[in-house]
Amino acid sequence: MKLNLQCGEDLRNGYKNINFGPIQGSNNHPGIDFIVGDFRNLSSVISDDSCEEINFVPVFNIVNPNEVIHVLRHWRDKLSNRGVLKIHMVDIRLLSGLIYDGDIELNQIHKLIFGSQQPHQNVMDLKNIKQALESNGYQIESINIANDFMLRIECYAIKE
Repeated sequence: MKLNLQCGEDLRNGYKNINFGPIQGSNNHPGIDFIVGDFRNLSSVISDDSCEEINFVPVFNIVNPNEVIHVLRHWRDKLSNRGVLKIHMVDIRLLSGLIYDGDIELNQIHKLIFGSQQPHQNVMDLKNIKQALESNGYQIESINIANDFMLRIECYAIKE
């Protein structure tokens, strides 16, 4: 099973798409598996060691700083051995460089720091996310900086 968490309107075939609230028009997509649920607690959705991929692309910055470790451990429990975790996040250090250089507009800064659809609750950088993943049973396969203005780092972690 593959999970697409906090999917918003990004409903994917072949995934169980999970969002905090209903998505307008989600019933108009035959064959798309969509449910309302909480990405922090997947116990009612999937059993331990049974998920091959967790896709959490919205922005990891919406996770409360006090819940980061719990969420990463919970997802690790749900993943099968060598299951893949994909997350996106704003790297505050890279964003700070753009702000300092004047290479980004104020409205974009606001969106990246505070969020647009869901409020951002934490700021992280590459060092923080690597440490959080590695200390909670993940082996990092690759880290890329997205080429768009959103400055999201893509972390693909594989459960050990």
